[in-house]
Amino acid sequence: RFEREMRAVGKLTHPHIVQAHDAGEIAGTHYLAMEYVDGVDLAKLVKDRGPLSVVNACKAVRQTALALVAAHGAGLV
Repeated sequence: RFEREMRAVGKLTHPHIVQAHDAGEIAGTHYLAMEYVDGVDLAKLVKDRGPLSVVNACKAVRQTALALVAAHGAGLV
């Protein structure tokens, strides 16, 4: 199931979805190789700096929604 899902995710190309490049299993351990995204994740940003402004929160939600639309359009959600 992991490999099937990773093949499906690997086909997604969208600016708000991290690209998966490879997935597999080595000695019983599954791995997923993904594109490197420079920066801080949203949870750490909020923890370090506090709540986002309304404008920035709306931008983050919009980007997430666009990614979900793309995943849904590909039959993954």
